[in-house]
Amino acid sequence: MANGRYAFQALVRNDVASAVKMFRDESGKNCPMLDYWLGYILMQAQPPNKDTVTGAKLMEQAAKGGYPEAMYSTGFMYLNGLAVNKDEAVAKQWLLKAGKAGIPTAYTLLGNADDKGNPTQAATYYQQAVDLGEPVAMYHLALLYRDGRGVTKNNGLSTDLLIRSSQLNYAPAKQLLNAKGK
Repeated sequence: MANGRYAFQALVRNDVASAVKMFRDESGKNCPMLDYWLGYILMQAQPPNKDTVTGAKLMEQAAKGGYPEAMYSTGFMYLNGLAVNKDEAVAKQWLLKAGKAGIPTAYTLLGNADDKGNPTQAATYYQQAVDLGEPVAMYHLALLYRDGRGVTKNNGLSTDLLIRSSQLNYAPAKQLLNAKGK
């Protein structure tokens, strides 16, 4: 794990090539966090360090190893077909695991996935994220309450959620409140 520390330091210096080399030296040593970071770097880096296929495999390996951020990222990859075949069912499985592991944005992403087709389920996911203090979910749940989609229309609750989201500096909530004159 010592190389892992130096790899992070190389990242801070923006020395991606050195970071990738050091993370590769540590990869496969039963450390999901290091696999996650190597996968993340390989997916985000510019050529010649970019390798989305290997990055996606490492990301999923880290997710299977129990690393919550990797669970979220793996779900995101499958939901959007990034370096893997798009598969909403697999995406939702990973996002649910990430949410249960304490990643509130996983519930928000699940809500977004269901917002148009199943707003009742979306409201449930958004509420789970709201319960964890996630401002984007507060905004989206507010819109559902405002419009009465998937939930009983409730302008008071909608406004309360917008205010909470705005207080957490979510710009669209602030803009909507300003447009409402609140």
